[in-house]
Amino acid sequence: MRFICCTSQGFSASLTLQKLYNPRWTDRINEEWIRSLLKNRPDLNASNFTRLRGLMNETFPNANVKRYEHLAENLKLPDPDDVHVLAAALRCKAALIVTFNIKDFPASELDKYNVEAMHPDVFLRSLIEENPIVATHAFSNQVESLKNPPIAASEILEKFRITQLKRTANLLEALL
Repeated sequence: MRFICCTSQGFSASLTLQKLYNPRWTDRINEEWIRSLLKNRPDLNASNFTRLRGLMNETFPNANVKRYEHLAENLKLPDPDDVHVLAAALRCKAALIVTFNIKDFPASELDKYNVEAMHPDVFLRSLIEENPIVATHAFSNQVESLKNPPIAASEILEKFRITQLKRTANLLEALL
């Protein structure tokens, strides 16, 4: 099983529950994606994310990486604000950082640590290709769990396409 430094939400959490990968994150990583999401979606409520973070940490008790900050001191990335992600990946021995922000994790730096950065669309598609039955089952479980309000699979796939997960959506659609 691969250890992956990323956030775990929605479909990726369903894949984790199917034991297709082992997620890792930090409190800081979670704060960043929540802040970004709330900035882009003012209709959402910050208190829901406090609950979600608690559920994530409860469901995946070993996922929240601690005591990684000292590793950041000697690391270099184009954006110094991203060094904490690499430090967390090194702390938990993750081989992969899943991020939409590929440009700030150049292979020339990550190769020094045997770590790779991968776009979520590439990552999710590879998991689906390696495990199509399990992955489509995980997606179906996600769709079935959305009850308040219910959301159709086609709507979720369209949201994937809008949020830079086009290849993932297309593959899932072809498999369903």
